[in-house]
Amino acid sequence: MGKYLHAFVILNYNIINETIDCIESIIKHIKNQNYYIIVVDNGSSKAIYDELYDYIHSLRLDKLILLKNSDNLGFACGNNVGFKYAKYELNADFILQINNDTIIAQADMLDILEDEFERTCSFVIGPDIYAVKQKLHQNPQPTITYNLKYIGKNILNSLCHIVALNLKIEDLIKNPIVKRSKNVFDYTIEQDNVTLHGSALYFTPLYLAAYDGMFDKTFLYREENILFYLLRADEHKMRYCPKLRITHLEDVSTDSSFDSNRKRRIFYYKNLLKSDLQLLKLIMKRG
Repeated sequence: MGKYLHAFVILNYNIINETIDCIESIIKHIKNQNYYIIVVDNGSSKAIYDELYDYIHSLRLDKLILLKNSDNLGFACGNNVGFKYAKYELNADFILQINNDTIIAQADMLDILEDEFERTCSFVIGPDIYAVKQKLHQNPQPTITYNLKYIGKNILNSLCHIVALNLKIEDLIKNPIVKRSKNVFDYTIEQDNVTLHGSALYFTPLYLAAYDGMFDKTFLYREENILFYLLRADEHKMRYCPKLRITHLEDVSTDSSFDSNRKRRIFYYKNLLKSDLQLLKLIMKRG
C-alpha cells in the first residue's frame, strides 16, 4: 500500500546500543519507504546524547530525526514530544510508539497495519509482543474492570511496599494485596477492546484526529491502563492484531538507572502509586 505516512517514535534514556539496534531493525527490514523515525532523547547524560547524536548524523538519513528533552519528562510526556512533532510537523497518519528495547523484523509491517486499520477503524492497534527475557507474549494484557475498590487496593499495596522497602523490612510482606493477573487471552487470535502493552502502541489516523498524545500526568507505569480506560470511556476501539509482530528486550532503560534492586523497587512502587492516584482521579471524575 504505502499511501499513508508513518512515524516511529522511540524514546531514549541513558542507553545507546539498544536504541541503535532498534533504529537499524527498522531501516533494515521495513520495505514500505513512507516513514520517518523520530528519536526523542529524554534527558540522557551528555555522553550518551553526544554518542546518539553522532550516530544519527553519521547515517545522513532525512527520515531519521533526533529531538532532545532537557530533562527526563517520563514515559508519556517524553513520548508526547515525538508524537506532537510527528502529528504537526510531519503530518503523519500513523504514529508507531515503540520502546527503544524493541526489535522489528517484519518487512510488510506497515502494510499490514494500514490494512488492519481500514478493516476495523480502530484507534489504537497493538502487535504480538514477544518478551525475550520472560519467554512469553505480552499482548493482549489482562483486561481489568477499573473501579474504586480495585484502585484502592493497588494504592494500599504500593504504600505498604514503599514503607517496607524504606525500613528494609520488605521480607515481612510475603503476599501482595493485589495479585498480578495472568494473561488468559489467546495471543494467536485478533481481539477488540483489550489492554495493550505499552512497549508498542500503534496510533491510527482516528486517534491522531482526536488526541495529541497519551495522558500526561504520570511519570512511569500504568500508561497503557489509563489509555485503555480513557478509550473505553470515549467508546473508541483498541485492537490486538497478531499478524503484527515485534520483539521486546524489556526494561533496559529502567534497569540501567539503578545500582541496586531495592532502589529500583522503591522507584517502581512510588511511581506506581502516583499513577494509580491519577487513575483514581479519572475514575472519580468520569465515573
